[in-house]
Amino acid sequence: MGVVYLALDTEGRPLAIKVIRREFAADPAFRARFTTEVANARRVASFCTARVLDHGESGGLPYLVTEFVEGQSLEDYVRARGAFPAESLRALAVGMAAALRAIHAARLVHRDLKPANVLLSPTGPRVIDFGIARALDATGRQTATGIVLGSPGWMAPEQLFEGRSDTAADVFAWGTLVAFAAGGRHPYGTGNVMVLATRAYQGEYDLSRVPEDLRDLVATTLDPSPARRPSAADLLLALVGRGDEQSAQSQVTRMWTVGPPPVAPPDPSPATQSQPLDQASPPAAQPPPVEEAPATRFQPGDQLLIPASAELLRPGPVATLDPRTAPTQAPVEVEPPPPQRTRRTLALAIVALLGVLAVAGGTVTWAVLGRFHDPLQPVPEAVSASQEMSAAVSAVLSYDYRDAASVKDANTPMTERLRSSLAGRKVKPGAVQSAEVTQTGLVSFGGGRLATLVSVKASSGKRAKMFHARLSAVQESGRWALDTIDTLAVNMKPFEPAPGANWPTADAAKVWAWARDCITKFTNTDGADIPAHKSAVAGCLTTTGVQTDLTAWEKAVGPAATVNGVVLDLGSDPLVKADDKSVRLLASVLITGTSHGKATKAKVLLFSAELKSVDGDWKVERLRRLPDA
Repeated sequence: MGVVYLALDTEGRPLAIKVIRREFAADPAFRARFTTEVANARRVASFCTARVLDHGESGGLPYLVTEFVEGQSLEDYVRARGAFPAESLRALAVGMAAALRAIHAARLVHRDLKPANVLLSPTGPRVIDFGIARALDATGRQTATGIVLGSPGWMAPEQLFEGRSDTAADVFAWGTLVAFAAGGRHPYGTGNVMVLATRAYQGEYDLSRVPEDLRDLVATTLDPSPARRPSAADLLLALVGRGDEQSAQSQVTRMWTVGPPPVAPPDPSPATQSQPLDQASPPAAQPPPVEEAPATRFQPGDQLLIPASAELLRPGPVATLDPRTAPTQAPVEVEPPPPQRTRRTLALAIVALLGVLAVAGGTVTWAVLGRFHDPLQPVPEAVSASQEMSAAVSAVLSYDYRDAASVKDANTPMTERLRSSLAGRKVKPGAVQSAEVTQTGLVSFGGGRLATLVSVKASSGKRAKMFHARLSAVQESGRWALDTIDTLAVNMKPFEPAPGANWPTADAAKVWAWARDCITKFTNTDGADIPAHKSAVAGCLTTTGVQTDLTAWEKAVGPAATVNGVVLDLGSDPLVKADDKSVRLLASVLITGTSHGKATKAKVLLFSAELKSVDGDWKVERLRRLPDA
């Protein structure tokens, strides 16, 4: 978002000056918000932040002046040395909590708290780069190009999925940073943005290396629901026992051993003593400015030392630079590529497909076109609820009747109706079974109800079997409770969504209707006239893998049989990215037919369907029957 310079004030004290990039500075809405936000940031006086000292404008470019913090970043420290020592880890946790409390008290949200934005000074951790990000909201890019500020792996789930950032997102980042420092690795492991975001929504973190006295507190900050996370003030109270900054500072001072030894500030050359940036410069001959040469962005007489990205604001040699004559070497800035036009592009899909579009001043900007959430992708709340119910089903169908006290569904959230039904199930004494949901399709969500299709693998000893079911759940006392588990059967009717259901969306319903038509054509087969069947489905299938699926299906039907298929329910796989290019569905299909002139036994099969958009038209890429034995 800007270029950072190391500078000296008139008394020789080092300062960091961030100059906002030209494309942001040109937006009047951004400039107005920038002024307001920086004015608020100047009120943040925590000992664990890089204090904002001044702001202004030079050559049409807004700038921000903060105190210079000597020390390496948390990111560099962990990369070079690994996990933090225990005492300093707690001091780090206290310092970052104190910084967030001060930032939030000034009605600010950091939005991009990550290892690179925590500097390890000789006196304790310092949080930098706050007080600017919210100004981007005013540029209109949130709706015009859908910018989401943040860094992959450190953003709270709601930032990525919903484009929503508040103080709870900063608290989530605090938890990831503490876990990162404690273990020397990311608490959500490795993987792309989609993988990390999914793990964050499911609460699948690894806190095994976080000390026990911090583990429970860190876990509360990583709750997928922002409403259930503590505030920064709560964190400070839990860590220090008191919520005042003086107590926090005392603890950090006593326990901090990580920071580098203090480094003497650079000695400015008398020839380059500067005046404040917003003070008029004396008349002087000035050569024509060199476009985009960063040192020429200031007026003659300003003193700048080392034009730099944030990477250079660390211990190292300091050289004097004359802003009027110099620099031929500009700081590295990665410009975003021209925006690509798509029919319907969402934050989640673009993050996975395009990655970083611009890196400036240590902030990663994700550019997206359109809305924050793809209408073909279930909303995060639906994803979380469906996975929670899949875990509940696994618990219900896993049992160990060698010991009645060890039945695993005892604490599973379920309605009394289902609990009563399960109480009457007949199981052989001593029976043991483990169950795992292997695939899920979200059929409906909203209005206090959800329904999913699931494929389940149940194992007992060396024997394993697959079966398929439709689940439903209802909301009770603010949580989801499993209500029904129905094995797919011929007397099953399509699921009726609850009033107010928001899934499937209108866009998803259109794709589902197309998929329903193609799957119906695929499963309606006269084995005696295969050419006619191939012709019927040719327009809705790709020419790749699905042709193998088609041949296998036709072979299974046989030349003496006819099959009629009716799609009952469709559901989107909640853990597979869906957008205007690809969608994965589960489909339950009622199969009836004849063989050698006699009616065959009806049954319901479960299919996995992968859809692909080809030149604007949807086609089936794969359509496979899932085994049920």
